Amino acid sequence: MKAITIHDFSSRYLKRILPSLIALCSFLFTGYPVLSQYNSKFEEETFQRYNEQKGDVYDLLNAINYNEALYNKGKKAIDEHVSNLRSKNIQLKPLKKQIKTIYKTTHAKFFKKYEAKAFFNNIFENGQYNCVTASALYALLFDEFNINYSIRETPIHVYLIADTAGLQTLIESTLPGSGVVIFNDKYKKDFITYLHENKIISDSEFQNATTDELFREFYSKDKSIDLSELAAIQYYNKGIFLSEEEKYAGAVSYLEKALTIYPSNTIKYNHYAIIQNALVNDLGKKVYDGRLFGQVILSSSEDSSLVQLMTDYFDNVALELCVKSPDIERFNKFYRDALSHCSKDDIPAIILHKYHYYKAYYYGLKGNYPASLAEIKKAFVLNPENLMVKELAQDVAIKHMFVESNYKKQIDSLEYYFSELPFLTEIKMFQQQYVYYYMKVISDCFMYDEPAEGNKYYNRFVQAVDQFGIQYYSED
Repeated sequence: MKAITIHDFSSRYLKRILPSLIALCSFLFTGYPVLSQYNSKFEEETFQRYNEQKGDVYDLLNAINYNEALYNKGKKAIDEHVSNLRSKNIQLKPLKKQIKTIYKTTHAKFFKKYEAKAFFNNIFENGQYNCVTASALYALLFDEFNINYSIRETPIHVYLIADTAGLQTLIESTLPGSGVVIFNDKYKKDFITYLHENKIISDSEFQNATTDELFREFYSKDKSIDLSELAAIQYYNKGIFLSEEEKYAGAVSYLEKALTIYPSNTIKYNHYAIIQNALVNDLGKKVYDGRLFGQVILSSSEDSSLVQLMTDYFDNVALELCVKSPDIERFNKFYRDALSHCSKDDIPAIILHKYHYYKAYYYGLKGNYPASLAEIKKAFVLNPENLMVKELAQDVAIKHMFVESNYKKQIDSLEYYFSELPFLTEIKMFQQQYVYYYMKVISDCFMYDEPAEGNKYYNRFVQAVDQFGIQYYSED
């Protein structure tokens, strides 16, 4: 079986295993209320109706790759099949006979070739199917004949149990018995640790049960799901297909659509793992996809484990584009692309703070002190206690004073810094320099016979002493 290697920012290339179980009909799912894009108007309207609890499951099954002709062809084919079965009065026959008839006639009529990457409407296009799509069609037909059933999900397969209260007949649309999936100890440990960190597994459970026991409890159990959740599995699979092709932005989008319908613990971990892969891949190739980052921002509001990934990734991007290989236009584009997938209100304060801090640092190194100050102000407002911002502000102010030889302009600059960044007035060095500039201007005015100008600056200085709380000067 295939596996996706996952890298961690904090310990370089710490490997984890994300099994990709597609070839074996593996469908591990979860839920998120975050959508960033739709493939069609039909898909958007279908999800909207679903969120309003007015959805049609046939629409949901078709939404992933909507094709109007196949949509209509499928409806017609199902209606004709139901009518044909009713014409044979199967509803009057014993339940066991009804189930067998539906199973055999449906398999013979619709299913031509097993294909792991098939979607629901492929059944009506070329007869391709897999355990998800075939199970969905059987479920629709059982609904027509009021036959109760249970859709069962395992870590590697999906199947139906018909007549759950009586015969409990297994409806096995595929027989994927040719492969065996073995989860290694590291995968199990990482999965359980993730659930524990997100408080899905309690401290008591985590401390008192073995990893294997917890894995069986939270991962390996067969679970009953409904038909809408079965439809969501298609989105999860599509996300896995795309992640294998390293098309991570698209993969995350499909996973998030699956998550809006079917929340489960397993997919939360795998969603996290794929995002981590995506971000590490971006950093390795220096691609820096702002759209992907926007999706991560939205996802982080639902999965706290993504917050550290998000901030570490942004630090790496900012360090590269603002310091190591400066390209401020590319950095700004990265940020704008992120905003195209989320609003500014969605961006956590820590990311906004870093965005303005790194830009301030860049402009300061470039000697563009007004632009640097503008960014420092924004970073300071977001976190007034941050010592790195204060240090950068001091550094920019000192450099600004150093390059400015006109004392009057130096006074104006310092007073502007004091008004915008009040903490600078508390620093002895700036107070002493401020007093020195005033004394220099005043003495020069009287030396060069400009008493009126000298008195003006003296009076201004007296007012400034009170305004800015200047202490380090002598009345003499």
